[in-house]
Amino acid sequence: MIHRNATIEDLQRLRKILEDGIQSQNKFEKLVDLTDQFLESQLEKYKRAILASEEWLHVMEDDNGVIVGYVWACSRADVAGNAIGQVAELVVESSFKRQGYGTRLFGCAKNWFTAAGLAEIEVNYSVASSEARHFWKALGFEPYFEKRRLKIVRH
Repeated sequence: MIHRNATIEDLQRLRKILEDGIQSQNKFEKLVDLTDQFLESQLEKYKRAILASEEWLHVMEDDNGVIVGYVWACSRADVAGNAIGQVAELVVESSFKRQGYGTRLFGCAKNWFTAAGLAEIEVNYSVASSEARHFWKALGFEPYFEKRRLKIVRH
């Protein structure tokens, strides 16, 4: 198992993993429409993360060199202006879940945040996904803020 910084050459494999992750998430709650336009916009964000110093995109490969997941992290200011770490995305392809890849990817991100001198890490996920809720709780994340959404039905 190898983890490393992502490269531009990894983008098409990351697209397949992202697509798999969205299809899996949409089983719980449809958050986004899985369109080529959406996927291409995400790949542009990943490309910026690969090239930027304030963002970080890391991949995990299995023993055969196949990328099985990735983590996209950055730092941002909280409401008080303090710098905190943000796990923007952590995705493991469905067929590789529950094998420790996600935990290892988070460990890499946590090391990056620690090296950057950050004292807190934040993550957002859909409450409809019990899998995500249990994963982040097992890593020690505690709820501290709650958002609510109201869908407006147009007639």
